[in-house]
Amino acid sequence: MSLKVNHCCCGCSLQTGTKIIGWLYLVSEIIAIVMLVLVEVLPEEQTSQTTTSETGNSETFAIMEITSIVTAAIKILVTVPLLIAAYKNSRPMLLLPWLICAIVTALMAIGTGIASVINSSGKETFFNEIIANTVVNFLGSALTIYYWIVVYSFYRRLRETQP
Repeated sequence: MSLKVNHCCCGCSLQTGTKIIGWLYLVSEIIAIVMLVLVEVLPEEQTSQTTTSETGNSETFAIMEITSIVTAAIKILVTVPLLIAAYKNSRPMLLLPWLICAIVTALMAIGTGIASVINSSGKETFFNEIIANTVVNFLGSALTIYYWIVVYSFYRRLRETQP
C-alpha cells in the first residue's frame, strides 16, 4: 500500500500544493511566535485578568511558552527548505526534514489529545470544553496528515524524476 496522491486539494499540482502548505506553515508559525512573545512581553494586567492560582503554576506556563516558541522556530527552519525544493522543483532531500517534523507533530498532537481526555476524566471540567479541544486536536492532526501525504507524494515524484 502506498500513500500517494496525484493532486493537492482543489485539483492543483503537487508542486503548487506543497508551496501552499509551506506558506501556510511559515506564516502560521511566525504568527504563533509573535503571539507567544507578545503574551510574555505585555504586562500581565493587559493580557489576562486571572491570577496565578487560576491559571496554574506560572513556571509551568513559562516552560510551555518557551517550548512552544522553540517548536515554532524548528517548524520554520524545516519549512524554508520545503519551499526551496517546491520552487526549484528539485532537490527532494530538502523535503525530508519537514516530512519528519510534520509526522512527529501529528503523532504528538494525537497523543496529547488522548492524554487530555484521559487526564480530564474524573476532574471538574466542562464536558463541552473537553469535546471541543479533542475535536480541534484531531481535525488539526488529520489536516497535518493530509498535508504530509501531499508533500510525501511530491517528494516521491521528485525522486522518480531526478537522475
